[in-house]
Amino acid sequence: MSMENRNDKKSLFYRLLIATAIVIPVAISFSYAYFLAEVKGNKTNVTGTAVTNFDFSLTTNTETGYINTSELIPISDSLADSDASVGTFTVSAGNNPYPIKFSVYLTDIVMDSELKNADFKWKLSSANNDIESGSFSGYTSGDLLLTSNLIINSNSSSTYQLRIWISETTADQSAILNKSFSARVKVEGEFWNSTFFNDYQMVEYIQNTGSAYIDTGVSAKSGMEFFGNVLFDVLPTDVSFIGARTTTSNRVHPLLISASSMWSIGYGSSYSSSTKAAIDKKYFTHSQLLVGSQFLEVDNVKLYSNTLTTNQTPNVNLYMFTTNISGSPGIFIKGKMYNVILYFNDEMVRSFIPCYRKSDNVAGAYDVINDVFYPSAGSDAFVAGSDLT
Repeated sequence: MSMENRNDKKSLFYRLLIATAIVIPVAISFSYAYFLAEVKGNKTNVTGTAVTNFDFSLTTNTETGYINTSELIPISDSLADSDASVGTFTVSAGNNPYPIKFSVYLTDIVMDSELKNADFKWKLSSANNDIESGSFSGYTSGDLLLTSNLIINSNSSSTYQLRIWISETTADQSAILNKSFSARVKVEGEFWNSTFFNDYQMVEYIQNTGSAYIDTGVSAKSGMEFFGNVLFDVLPTDVSFIGARTTTSNRVHPLLISASSMWSIGYGSSYSSSTKAAIDKKYFTHSQLLVGSQFLEVDNVKLYSNTLTTNQTPNVNLYMFTTNISGSPGIFIKGKMYNVILYFNDEMVRSFIPCYRKSDNVAGAYDVINDVFYPSAGSDAFVAGSDLT
């Protein structure tokens, strides 16, 4: 799984980058493909597919990047994953200051009218997970929206598969065979959530100096994956940066520090590495707590792994900067959070960005996925780091 993160603020929000690739000729005896990237908007400064503070692109290759078939034979929908014509493309983001929200379209569509039919279908997938599917029934002209509101963080990429096929039915389908269709894939991206930039100021980090914490609203259970950039002001002992438990044997702690200040995780029990944490150092941490696969990485070095097959279900919300102990915060970690991302069963459920609310200067973390601001749930407020402009 790939990872992701984020200065011209509002003006950049309106800069759309449109990248097109993947030619899909159907019922044509020759093949061709090409890649085109262009930027539209005000005050753009283009170098390849990069715009100042907005690096976003769609790429393909000659092996799998386009669908080329001289005929489509009707197949059962259940065989679409294995037998449909498929093209592959990758969407990438560079070192942008904010996440990018994007949509995927088919553009430059040329098709025989007989194919504007419910039996002529498409499906967009990524990492073996279906994102959206539909048919060409009712299509008239212009771009065809496949999906919207996909989010990609900085320094990350995601690969997608587009499948097209004729769905086999008991009716006479001879009218839609040997017809012509061609199109290209297009992605449109923009910095996510324009209202955020009006109401909130991004900062380098938020800092707990006492008893500030965040209730993530995410229920702790097997299937979690955690990414976080963190720094400790005080060397922690026997405390989690993020975690929850109901008993000492029913816990989910994606990032835990042991009693000896060793990097650890909690999954059922606590499991410690042999590497000690340090203060005043920014760390990139990554952990996975799935049934049959648990590991902890710090600065891209795997410090611990296990293959426990138990299913942990404390089912109380994960807290950050402390542990949720049956609904109450435990010991607090004093330090800084730069950003945190949470997945559950391969679905991104939280992407926290440090910021403060301009109306009252209250610091907290803004979740990109659900557009919710999380101030401290504790008796102390967070301290905001330097503004990111």
